[in-house]
Amino acid sequence: MAGTIHEGAEFGVGDFVLLTNLDINSFMGNLKLRFQKGKIYTYIGEVVVSVNPYRPLPIFDKSYVDMYRGREIYERPPHIFAVADAAYKAMKRRNKNTCIVISGSKISYCNQTVFWRPSGTLKRTGTIIHPGKFGKYMDINFDFKGDPIGGHINNYLLEKLLSGCSSLSPEYELDSNPRNYYYLSQGDSSQVSSLNDSADFKAVNEAMKVIGFYDHSKTFWSIVAAIIHLGEVNFTEVGDDARIQNRNLVTTVSQLLSVEPSETEKALCKRVVATKGEVVEKGHTTDQAKFGRDAFAKAIYDRMFTEIVKCINKAIDLDNNNNNNRNMQSTVIGVLDIYGFEIFDNNSFEQFCINYCNEKLQQLFIELVDYFNNKIICDLVEAQHVGILAILDDACHTAGNTTDKQFLDALCKKMKDHKHFTSKSEPYYVRCIKPNEDKSPNNFNDQRCQHQVLYLGLLENVRVRRAGFAFRMPYDRFLDRSTWPNYRGGQPRDGVRKIIEEMGCSSDVQFGNTKVFIRTPQTVFKLESARGDKISSVVCVMLQKVGFFYRGVKQSPNFGKKVKWPQHPPQLQKVAATLQAAHRRWRAFKILEPIAASERPIFRIKLLAGETLVGRRKRWGFERQWTANYLTNPLWNGNAQNAEEVLKFLKDKDQFQKIIFASLVKKTNRFCKSTVRGLVITEKFVYKLDPKKKYKDMRPEKPIETSQITRLTVTPGPDYLLCLHLNDLNDVVVCLTDVTVFPDQTKVSEEMEKLKKLQSRDLVGEVVGRMMDHWIRAYKKRIDVAIQTTFECNFKGKPRFISAGTATGGPNLASPVFQKDKNNNGICLKWPDSRMFTETNNSS
Repeated sequence: MAGTIHEGAEFGVGDFVLLTNLDINSFMGNLKLRFQKGKIYTYIGEVVVSVNPYRPLPIFDKSYVDMYRGREIYERPPHIFAVADAAYKAMKRRNKNTCIVISGSKISYCNQTVFWRPSGTLKRTGTIIHPGKFGKYMDINFDFKGDPIGGHINNYLLEKLLSGCSSLSPEYELDSNPRNYYYLSQGDSSQVSSLNDSADFKAVNEAMKVIGFYDHSKTFWSIVAAIIHLGEVNFTEVGDDARIQNRNLVTTVSQLLSVEPSETEKALCKRVVATKGEVVEKGHTTDQAKFGRDAFAKAIYDRMFTEIVKCINKAIDLDNNNNNNRNMQSTVIGVLDIYGFEIFDNNSFEQFCINYCNEKLQQLFIELVDYFNNKIICDLVEAQHVGILAILDDACHTAGNTTDKQFLDALCKKMKDHKHFTSKSEPYYVRCIKPNEDKSPNNFNDQRCQHQVLYLGLLENVRVRRAGFAFRMPYDRFLDRSTWPNYRGGQPRDGVRKIIEEMGCSSDVQFGNTKVFIRTPQTVFKLESARGDKISSVVCVMLQKVGFFYRGVKQSPNFGKKVKWPQHPPQLQKVAATLQAAHRRWRAFKILEPIAASERPIFRIKLLAGETLVGRRKRWGFERQWTANYLTNPLWNGNAQNAEEVLKFLKDKDQFQKIIFASLVKKTNRFCKSTVRGLVITEKFVYKLDPKKKYKDMRPEKPIETSQITRLTVTPGPDYLLCLHLNDLNDVVVCLTDVTVFPDQTKVSEEMEKLKKLQSRDLVGEVVGRMMDHWIRAYKKRIDVAIQTTFECNFKGKPRFISAGTATGGPNLASPVFQKDKNNNGICLKWPDSRMFTETNNSS
């Protein structure tokens, strides 16, 4: 019922109960349409049908959690979150245990959505080192307030072995190509385009940290690596006994498992036989050794997996998690997650067990519908003495060499007359469907999907649901949806009754105490169609008001910043919010429209600088052109060519990609010695170059890493003082001076005349803006910027106070210079008196 109401007709029907024609063709057509439109969930009442999308979908973040929290299942488009919330609400309202049964062929992240993070550890571990074919049952305990207080996981049916271990590091002596390993190359492909093994590997380790057993992670990965190497162990036959061909692998496996190589070799080549009270060792044949090797690998992996579950339970179990909760009465949501029923040309024993488990689950599900009772099939497997499992158990305990043929002969003898032998708390159900065998996000195999739909009895489930009422909704919500939020005629029930009567639908509707019940889908569609017509008129009125608003603000100087937004009905709050956001985007566009597209990146950087400096520093160079690299600009540096050659060499050597800022500066040290340097800040390193030595790198062996910068400090005055604070307490203090270095001093006056034509030489704002931009892009945060007249810095761990002031008394300084400050045993940047006067006037 939710799809048509919330998503639109182009997405088909969101609840199969609302299908106009109920037959297999209509059912499959709707399922296929929704899959092709990216809608992987569809309801059958409160049952969710989920189709594996085989690609990541952005429908599981916090915004979706908030969208479904506290809502009834029919109030939002179909989603597994709705089922999880329904189970939670039922548990709280009735103080009764509930459970969610997830079965079928499914993708891991679809199941994780209803689990805690600990279960994510389990599932993601399965994704990295195992194809996900395992089952688990998890209890989540809640206190009387509905808060989670503990849980417990049981795992079972661990099927197959390994897949996608390329994320393991070389320390385990593995290369990065899974196809080079026998255990990793048994499927069609070790790579799935919709899965990121590297990201999942990181997620596993992160989850292990959260649970608290990250210290054991190296042991787990060593075991996984040992199992992979086990698959490469080959045997040759000497006489009647198997011998290992590649003994070097035995050494590797033994080191990874922390056992002696002789013990590993013995386990692979021999078996222990107990007969007549004696225990003897007997050698394997090559075939027996290969089988034993695979069984050995499976047993190791199973025990490791069980240990992971044990560690998770230790972290979340109610008895261990909080002593205060141990004796507290709690309710439980159980989550049963099992891989689905499948038929292959050759089913493994593990798949046989999975199919049997699904038959038992199907027995629970078919209690909801009048459908084929599969008890006879379950008895075929589990009946005492005569069931398949009982016969297999007898065969395994038969003396001598038991073979598959002997087991099948016994099976056929006992089952020959069985007509199905040769044929292939309050529950909430999630029925999962695999659309194809290729893991393709675009392929919908009709025959494959129809087989699953029929076996799961989904069509019959729809028929049972439609035998009652196809649609139900509380009266107040019905009124809200019917665009009649201001009904004043009495109780909501009276308003709903009036709408139903006006639409001529009374014969198909029943009125309950709190909800309206509609019997057929046709009535639902009729009401929805009328609602759509009503919405059109409401939207037209709203657009007229918005159009009038826009006409008023279009010509205003600030594009409507201070114009009052028109009033709207409460039920159109979300629409109004969307329109307001559109107005803000339009206003921003109009403001930016005069700025050329090529200049907008620089404009963004200037805005970042302005956010930090406006109102705190008198001038910061906003009005001039920002070019980042002034060291190779002839107007700023007479030796620009030498600087350019050195920067090219450094780029090739250190492989940096971008120069954030570069300029001539005047630098000071702890002894208050002023020197001219070329300061270069890249995304990787900060360089200090000596212009007197053809821009030689002053720290070629160990350049300063840009990530060492912890914050910036500038002053509020017109000086060009800048401090780069470093995490090693050896800060860089410079004056972004306009002193230029020219090899031919006769050209100084000529070039200085050119410089006077520039609007402003203040580079402080540009450094702040560009560093802020880099920090946001690289580290997703802003760099700290302090603006102080006097501040503390460190030179090789020794603190010094830094300040700036005007040079007074004595001869005028030709350029800024660092001098000792006797007042606080610090360093003061002395700014030329005439320059200070000029800069101050220019800023006005």
